[in-house]
Amino acid sequence: MKRLVIMLAAFLAGAVWFGLPQQVHGQTACPFEINGWRQVSSSPAFHIEGASAAVDGRFYLFTGFADNNLVPNNRLDVYNPATDTWETVANPRGPMPTSASHIQGVVEGQFVWLAGGFTGPHPGPPTDQVWRYDTVSDLWTAGPALPAPRASGALVIQGRTLHYIGGLDATRDDDQDNHWILDLDNPVAWASAAPLPVARNHLNGVFVGGQVLAIGGQFRHDTNPQDVNLLHAFDPAAGAWTQRADLPGARSHFEPSTLFYGDSAIIIGGRNNQAGQAALDDVTVYDATTDTWRELTPLPVALIAPFAEIINNQIIVTAGGFDYNDGQTETWITDIVDPCAVAALAVVAAPPAPPNIIISKSGALETGAAGRTGDIITWTILVRNDGSAQQDVTVTDTIAAALALIDVRATRGTVDVAGRAITVEITPLWPGESATITIETRIVTVPPSGAIDNTVAVPLTGASSSASVRLLPPVTSLPATGERTDQRVIVLAALTSGLIILLSLGMMLRRARRAG
Repeated sequence: MKRLVIMLAAFLAGAVWFGLPQQVHGQTACPFEINGWRQVSSSPAFHIEGASAAVDGRFYLFTGFADNNLVPNNRLDVYNPATDTWETVANPRGPMPTSASHIQGVVEGQFVWLAGGFTGPHPGPPTDQVWRYDTVSDLWTAGPALPAPRASGALVIQGRTLHYIGGLDATRDDDQDNHWILDLDNPVAWASAAPLPVARNHLNGVFVGGQVLAIGGQFRHDTNPQDVNLLHAFDPAAGAWTQRADLPGARSHFEPSTLFYGDSAIIIGGRNNQAGQAALDDVTVYDATTDTWRELTPLPVALIAPFAEIINNQIIVTAGGFDYNDGQTETWITDIVDPCAVAALAVVAAPPAPPNIIISKSGALETGAAGRTGDIITWTILVRNDGSAQQDVTVTDTIAAALALIDVRATRGTVDVAGRAITVEITPLWPGESATITIETRIVTVPPSGAIDNTVAVPLTGASSSASVRLLPPVTSLPATGERTDQRVIVLAALTSGLIILLSLGMMLRRARRAG
């Protein structure tokens, strides 16, 4: 019987082992694939060499050339794949503050950051403008300008850091190796980082496998442009670049269709002018864990500079053109088929570890205050992700009835106030990252207890923290004279002072009599 149990255990262990994704000769044993492409609703306008983003299940198309005469617009179109509708046809969004091409975009929660670009009709000059678009409020905000005008550089987000890499200056032909970074927790000015090893333009990249990738691109722009097959990776921890496996062929003009999925980068369409291909139908994947490239099911048509995003495990492709001056509006969708995920679901029955969110709260009266009506209490909330994975965090706090709300500030996230209820959405909070929320309140009523309590919570994890601020010490033994506590304190202080004065006068008179 014992031998049978051992054999059965060995069989089950083997079944689990072979059911999990394996690495074979440097390649993943169950790489993800895509199904065939199907056509859906067309974009309502041309967008060539603009920027794309996916936020909250919707596909955003920003600016780019609006016609075959290479004149950009400042239009924003939004596609909802759940309903197969372009929502901005009936409900237009606020236009971008500038009309540009050769511009990139990245997503930070509900916000989309866009940087640089050529402004105005071709051949327009580059710009140093940086913009942040709020997809919820439909508002544009100017960000810190780039250190110099640039166009056609790569824009990558790594946690709470933006990277702008390479691109072109005002000559439109001199490739740049600049690498600038912006701290989104303190977005005051861009700083310099290690330069790109090979200067180029019309590249883009993503943050995968712990590294910032700079993929493909071209040399020069207006004069004899040459597409290249270079791949470089920047390690933020080491602050240095390394060269990785070359692309299967020279490639540029895939900037708005550069995606990431797991530890892989995906580039869709583009151009290879070294092979005489003005547009490509290639869907090419780079595996950052194995430093290898492979091809997926190609697009139905060859496109230069198409727009692409991943939403709900589907890849959506639209816009771009059949050539740089021949735009198109058709849209296609395909499903990502990931056998690794299926295998993991089939074998791993245990639920994922709960997020490890730490929260603390403190409250303090303003300097010199005793806790009377009108005094200010400032509450400070600290939220930290002590887990190993990013988490979307919602912080809730309801201020006491004895307080009036003055102001709420947060170093991260979006603040919403409804009456006394305060909600702060932080999407996401990265491992090891902290956020501070500051709430200013004014005392409108001093409670009989002489203290004001406040509790903050993170409902997803059940984490909570309470703070209490002591006000004037409560006096419970005074007669019911109708006096306020502070009045009785003043009276007692006056009586005490008077008694001290009388005693002092008595001692002075006694000394005077003795002296006489």
